[in-house]
Amino acid sequence: MSNAPERISKLTRAQRKVLADLELFSDDDRRVAIASRKLAETTGLSRTTVRVALSDLNDLGLIRTYAPHRPRASEHTLLFPVSVRLGNGPICPSTRRSSTGGRAR
Repeated sequence: MSNAPERISKLTRAQRKVLADLELFSDDDRRVAIASRKLAETTGLSRTTVRVALSDLNDLGLIRTYAPHRPRASEHTLLFPVSVRLGNGPICPSTRRSSTGGRAR
């Protein structure tokens, strides 16, 4: 995905927040299993806004979502090799992951 940085630069604030948290909680293979409720808590967005942002990110080809049967959380795969920038700079999941335990299950 050569134009991922261009696509990311055009995201809404909600889409960026969701994508940044997916990146933050992802493992080394850029995968994360996380419930929309947990993303809503960590981003400060409503669950509806998170679900819309996830749908948009899928449509833009920035993530791929697999939704298993309940009670398992949806699994998301990040399809881009760059960091999402919010506010003052890039999100660096490798330095913040140690405080979160790596996964957001």
